[in-house]
Amino acid sequence: MILLDDFLPTHLTNHVKHFENISWWDGATKSEPAHDVIEFCVDYFQPEGMCGFEYWYNICYHGHVNSWHFDKDEEKGLNGKFVPADWSCVLYPTEHSLWGGFLEIQTADETRTEVERIAPRFNRCVVLDPGVWHRVSGIWSGERHAFLINGWRNPPTTAQLHEENK
Repeated sequence: MILLDDFLPTHLTNHVKHFENISWWDGATKSEPAHDVIEFCVDYFQPEGMCGFEYWYNICYHGHVNSWHFDKDEEKGLNGKFVPADWSCVLYPTEHSLWGGFLEIQTADETRTEVERIAPRFNRCVVLDPGVWHRVSGIWSGERHAFLINGWRNPPTTAQLHEENK
């Protein structure tokens, strides 16, 4: 795991606004503000062999339930085939105020009795092993804004759906 504070340059903080659904970017033509942020992350971390990136923007609030999961091809997971992403990055690029909403990462075994808790601080970046179980803890007040990126060496179902809907 890598944790960096004050990660994005100022011009990229508050750059990405909330949008619905998971999107796909092949890393080539930039057409969305999110692509600037992904490009910065890729240039910084240099994940090898990526064919593209899934990305989405989450807003969590009081009462939001986020169960334990690992980053995978969600569509294939519905059919019992678990294909993890190759690279995962969580960013908090939007100013927010909240109580709770920790990123909890399993550090021991499947009982999840030992977890590392990471506060969702503005302009923090967390790169984690996509195959590690993690979740967002309960939020007592406010909203948690997160921009999430999964890198893939082989296209996930999201990429195929994106191509079909062009």
